Amino acid sequence: MIKIYHTERIEVLRNFKPNEIELVLTEPCFSYRHPLLQSKEAFINLYTEAKHLGFKPYVQVNGYVEEQELVDLKAWLTQLIKLDPKGFYFNDFAVQRFLKQLGYVGELVYAPETILTNAMDIELILTQVDRVYLSKELTLEEMMDLCKLFPNKIEAFGLGYPLMSFSRRPLVRSYLAEIGHETDVLNRLDLTIKEAKRTQHFPILEEKEGTSIFIDAIHYPKVELPLLNEALCYGVHLDDLLIKEDSFISLNQALFDEARSLEMIRLEHSDYKLGQAYYYRKTNMSKEEGQ
Repeated sequence: MIKIYHTERIEVLRNFKPNEIELVLTEPCFSYRHPLLQSKEAFINLYTEAKHLGFKPYVQVNGYVEEQELVDLKAWLTQLIKLDPKGFYFNDFAVQRFLKQLGYVGELVYAPETILTNAMDIELILTQVDRVYLSKELTLEEMMDLCKLFPNKIEAFGLGYPLMSFSRRPLVRSYLAEIGHETDVLNRLDLTIKEAKRTQHFPILEEKEGTSIFIDAIHYPKVELPLLNEALCYGVHLDDLLIKEDSFISLNQALFDEARSLEMIRLEHSDYKLGQAYYYRKTNMSKEEGQ
């Protein structure tokens, strides 16, 4: 099973060997959740540094593209192709369409945020792409069933904060404006939100083009990874967003260390809450059940 890493920090990459992992870099022009990269130049610099370390990155374009953006998208994809990425992860099929028009022959992975949940969709989409990245709200049993139906064609979320919801609206800025408070909130990694009927504080990231809200615990499939591997899952994604560099490296090492139990890891990383997201529960629970 392949380890697929997401990061914006070159310091994190220096802890890994290119022949042991795959790397996904999120471009900043038509994507979300890139708080440390705000320009094409910054992205290209990171990409170039990663290549100097021996990596051949994938590029992720995870946003939805509006019609008035199509011309700029095609121009940017033309520039990205010249970087010679191993492949593209995409959320909007406009990306796939333009890549085909431009003659790109690398790997294509369909990676929507929430809608890829059933075998019929996957069977159809695999006629157009190399692999698919499953939605995060599926149970472990559902994921294993899909992996077995489509061996080595399915990718799944592994370590990191799972996205719970996304809005194109500036939720934090709108709230602060309503209560008459001014402060800089864009791209901050230390903000949380709490609902009245829940006890948890959910991490929230507001960027220029939208707001992401995450589950309050780091997804940590210490027990479940061998099961996904047996089900012929192609790879798992590990994302350092919202996690401190040292903690991410340590949690990653422990995740694949057979000598370390989940209980030991939780004690060593008591400053983080580790969980299994929706592996053992459906998403349509009440707020009271989610406490």
